[in-house]
Amino acid sequence: MSAPAEQEYEALLQFVYMAPIGLVQTLADGEITMVNPLCAQLLMPLSPDGQLANLFTALETVVPDLRQRVSEFPDTHGTICDAQQVPISTGQPGRRQHQVLSLTLLKLDAERLMAVLSDVTQSVRRERELRQSQAWINTLAIGLSDYALVSLDHRGCVQGWNPSISRITGFSQEQVEGHSLSMFYPADAMSGQRVLDRLHEADLTGWSLDEGWCARADGGRYWGSCLIAPLHDSDDTPADEHAYSLIIRDVSDRREAAEAMLKALSCDHLTGLFNRRAFVEAAELEMQRWARSPRPLSLVMIDADHFKRINDQHGHVTGD
Repeated sequence: MSAPAEQEYEALLQFVYMAPIGLVQTLADGEITMVNPLCAQLLMPLSPDGQLANLFTALETVVPDLRQRVSEFPDTHGTICDAQQVPISTGQPGRRQHQVLSLTLLKLDAERLMAVLSDVTQSVRRERELRQSQAWINTLAIGLSDYALVSLDHRGCVQGWNPSISRITGFSQEQVEGHSLSMFYPADAMSGQRVLDRLHEADLTGWSLDEGWCARADGGRYWGSCLIAPLHDSDDTPADEHAYSLIIRDVSDRREAAEAMLKALSCDHLTGLFNRRAFVEAAELEMQRWARSPRPLSLVMIDADHFKRINDQHGHVTGD
């Protein structure tokens, strides 16, 4: 190697090892061939055996499907995942520290992969605080005229009371304090497990937003938008001290227009039945929910026998 080439090689190595982000190069099976110090520092607490021989093994507990995603990636090169947030816990039991890593994985060619890792814990925390502040400011800005503001404990039970709750839902202080937020929904629409799932989603993403039918104290119902945002610092607060804010908004006035638009996009204009687009969107939503909170998930396909005979005998309207 010539002197200029050797100097360039040394400069490149220095750049890689001094980079403020974690860089690692691996073979197609995840075997690590090069890793800079920052990446090793981020990965070492995750390694089950205290060694960094394989990237897939190191990340197996937090990104268990990474090996499969690499094997199923169809292109000869490209981005396999981009800035995927990976929540992790490090430290001794009772003194755990929660971090969020950002993972980008690139396929360089048939034999090589490159991963970029960085600690985005502070950025995620600031984004969550900003979203929470924006929700509160927006609520206060319109004088709580069409909002109900509710504080929740770690189980999703109502802790505090304010007049906006009665104005929107009709429930009194005695009816709501100490009861689950499921009381703001029609009977059987929000199970206890679903309440915990929404709190968990709020912890992970900074909020949990849901829109659908909500219940009033007199038995009536309205179309509501419900936002749950954490009030605690999840890194330092024990789980049984977590607290949340629930903001309920009556959006019945805009539902009709939204439904008309949704119907135009998702339904067949002749039969009114949901089209393929609606099916794919619903399937993607359920898969995302399953990924966040695994539950039994089934797909049922119905193939009607002698369908042509139904059309011939009863007409296409009945068939559709």
